[in-house]
Amino acid sequence: MKTFLTRLTLFLVSLFLVLEFLVFRLFLPACEEPAYVLDPVTSLPTFDASYGISGTYTFGRIPRIGAEWRVNNAGWISAYDYHPRAEGDPTYRIAVLGDSYIENFYTALDQHIDVLLAEMLGPGFEVWGFGRSGAYLYQYVIMVEEIDRLYDPDLFVIFLNRNDVRSSLADLGTPTRFYYQLASSDTGYVEIPPAPFSRSRFRRLLRHSALLRYLNTNTRLGLFANAQREENIAALVTSLSEMRQDTVLMAEMSDVTEFMLDKLRREHEGKSFVFVGDALRPPIYEGSSEPERFIDCEIVREICETKPNFSFMDMVPVYSEAWESDQRRFEYDNNWHWDAYGNQVVSEGLHRFLLEQHLLL
Repeated sequence: MKTFLTRLTLFLVSLFLVLEFLVFRLFLPACEEPAYVLDPVTSLPTFDASYGISGTYTFGRIPRIGAEWRVNNAGWISAYDYHPRAEGDPTYRIAVLGDSYIENFYTALDQHIDVLLAEMLGPGFEVWGFGRSGAYLYQYVIMVEEIDRLYDPDLFVIFLNRNDVRSSLADLGTPTRFYYQLASSDTGYVEIPPAPFSRSRFRRLLRHSALLRYLNTNTRLGLFANAQREENIAALVTSLSEMRQDTVLMAEMSDVTEFMLDKLRREHEGKSFVFVGDALRPPIYEGSSEPERFIDCEIVREICETKPNFSFMDMVPVYSEAWESDQRRFEYDNNWHWDAYGNQVVSEGLHRFLLEQHLLL
């Protein structure tokens, strides 16, 4: 019995070493991604350098290479380093804010929207990306404060997705350990900062172990991803329909959106803001004459129309025009993040919008 246990132990240890240092590093490379930590001064998430400032992002059970990523000098995923504006610098600076679509571990750095848009605009313009996975509208409001203080952009472009308003309000959204939220009060809204946190030893080990990273990250995007997406789309369409009929919810979302945009206008006087509203793409691929727009984005659009220096860009006509021309999808086959082609389409649409709205003067 003792001999059997010894042999079993040796076998398991050997198997672990083979999987850890050979299989999931060379043949099936596990996903590498940086780890967030809260800045002790601003309570904004940044990256923990002890987990590395560069790496290779992979996705899928049979890993596909997303991209080589780097954390720049200011703690953002970007091809550029960021620096304060020099006195008298006339460069027109654009800050692009968003969630994982802008942080973008899936495509190479030179295919990110900030780089593509900068190339389209040419000399005299800088476009910097400020993406944080899972962020939402009120977190962007807080991010704008820090970005404006440090880098003084002329224009803020903020990308919105399906739950940016709801997640901003703790009454409606899900509490998060990384981001600021708002809560209703008798006098309006109060700010809820993120609570300090630390990672357990297991989570630290998970980040450093190729085997555990593969099991935790790569297997989430597996064999049944397409079927799961179809189910999620059907549920989302039903949810949007029910929300539109809930007048109390719609009023609450409109009120908190008004509060957030007023805060931006009041605290960043003279700056311009463009909100880019995403939409469901499957109806566009199916040729729908009325593609589904996200309610959170619709509400932001309505509020933007009442405020000077605030504009809203609807992605539906951008998607529709590109799909009619190329019949090519904008995302990966197992998740909704834009692929390189999707980034190009979005960048071209944004470039055209900025020119048409005369926002680059």
